[in-house]
Amino acid sequence: MDDGQWIGPNGTVPCPGSNSNLNCNVGLSGASLSVHIPATFQVYLQPPGDGWYKCCLPTNCSDPNTNIIFANIFRFAQILSFTVTGLSSDMTVYPQEYKLICTKIGHGYYGISMRIGNTTLASYTYCIDKLICSPCPGSVLVSSTHT
Repeated sequence: MDDGQWIGPNGTVPCPGSNSNLNCNVGLSGASLSVHIPATFQVYLQPPGDGWYKCCLPTNCSDPNTNIIFANIFRFAQILSFTVTGLSSDMTVYPQEYKLICTKIGHGYYGISMRIGNTTLASYTYCIDKLICSPCPGSVLVSSTHT
């Protein structure tokens, strides 16, 4: 293998080549593509580096026969999934009541807020996943309305 390519939020890196957080090297055993997160003054991947990355091997991404691997790389935390349950079968009847279930993955220290338009439904800061008495136990919004 003598070719390959990374495409990410910070641009495209052909093999061999590099940019702020993407590297691609060609050695005796073929190409080595990697994403690194530089630790400079406690600053890691910056917001422009958050997002979807595409790795193409053994040729560049314009080749329809290449293999493509997608990765979503993020700085701290990301919503893995959210589900809305308990919706009424008649969406024209108000008020509506439903349950929103979110699963967060990533860094253990974070803040979270939920809004509909300009209405804040929940807002937590200084959340710590491993702390039993975390100020962010989750939200049960019993009486929140938005019309």
